[in-house]
Amino acid sequence: MKVLKEITEWDSPNQPNHTYILNDKSRLIGYIPSSASPQPFWFKQPMSFYKSRRQFVEQPHLERALS
Repeated sequence: MKVLKEITEWDSPNQPNHTYILNDKSRLIGYIPSSASPQPFWFKQPMSFYKSRRQFVEQPHLERALS
């Protein structure tokens, strides 16, 4: 499992950055919304996840907490 916090600086101030939870195959399995409670939202099925044109930092402390 990998947890990535998005740090992309968008042109629009209304574009939030979330924290994304990926499985070992780099498929999106959940996310933590930036403005809501820090509870993760889990998807029923893994989804494709594209990192192009975006910036992320790994969050190893969250990886351990979610495992």
